[in-house]
Amino acid sequence: MAGEFLAGDIIKTRLGAVAGVTAIVGAPPSDRIHKFWVPQGSELPAIAYKQLAARRLQGTYNDPGFAIATVQVISLAKTMDGAHELDRQVRLALERFGSQQPAGIPFAGTTLYDIKPGSSADGYADEAELFFVTSDYAVHHLEITP
Repeated sequence: MAGEFLAGDIIKTRLGAVAGVTAIVGAPPSDRIHKFWVPQGSELPAIAYKQLAARRLQGTYNDPGFAIATVQVISLAKTMDGAHELDRQVRLALERFGSQQPAGIPFAGTTLYDIKPGSSADGYADEAELFFVTSDYAVHHLEITP
């Protein structure tokens, strides 16, 4: 399904539903979970998420629609401790979510199989005077809706 970012919908929906995250950035309809970037002047702490890569697994005779998307989640705060705590809550919300059922779970308009954490890094943005932690997640899902 060209043009869709189902892995992003999964990430945003999950983060907006977990108390540890919403205690920091606010519950939906919180405007502090952003696709791609956090607009200048936004209230902190906040989260941004973007797709870094995606691949689709092909069967020998068919296309089952199984995809793995790498999504980077960026936790931003006014202090490094604040960015680390938000990143910790994001990891607790996402790590292995969906992996409890071998057939996957219906979630955010698709079937989710697993979310696996990858690499992460700390940083500081001088121009915005904010700290951030970037963490990558591999989102295993169907590109077709159930």
